[in-house]
Amino acid sequence: MARAALGVALATPARAAWEPAGPARRAAQRAAAALDAADPAGALAAADEALGRDPDCGACAVVRAQALLRLGRLDEAEEAATTAAEGAPARAEAWTTLAAIRFARSDFAGARAAAARAVEVAPADVDAAAALVGAWLRLGEIDAAVAWLDGPGRALPEADRACLAAAVWAEEGALRHDPDGRARASHHLGRCRGGGRPDLRASAEAAATGGE
Repeated sequence: MARAALGVALATPARAAWEPAGPARRAAQRAAAALDAADPAGALAAADEALGRDPDCGACAVVRAQALLRLGRLDEAEEAATTAAEGAPARAEAWTTLAAIRFARSDFAGARAAAARAVEVAPADVDAAAALVGAWLRLGEIDAAVAWLDGPGRALPEADRACLAAAVWAEEGALRHDPDGRARASHHLGRCRGGGRPDLRASAEAAATGGE
């Protein structure tokens, strides 16, 4: 179903973009590179080294949380992401990472709360929007997703917004056996294919075609 398809995008949130200064820089760069190379154990080790040199490094804490998520150490991941988000509440990636971890724990209400903070901080952030829409779909709150995409969600890049809308309307059509919902999903999918982010395009395609 659409909510499961959109969850694919949430499983690998984009890594934090801000970097530390001073002696922690090289370790932080190694941590980010290891995460990009699908080496979460290496990323965790390097992030811990960076945090040992700069305990206030928010980017390092986010990378550490993402590494723990990929290692399946969800309790530790949530603790690390919560610390990062509370320490840097203006960084959307910290809240989005926390949402992804809660999503992995099937805490969809918690994921919605974290994603809402991310969207509040960065209304045009696609990762934050995907997290929020994905949580709404898991909770069956389709009307909330539709209203947000038709309102504040218009701040998103149009093709990415269309990908999210395709997933939402596919879910609407599937749950309510609504041909109009399926037609709207198809319409948005066409616009999504015109330039939506690859992971969102894949999720929208799976949702609109009934894939998992």
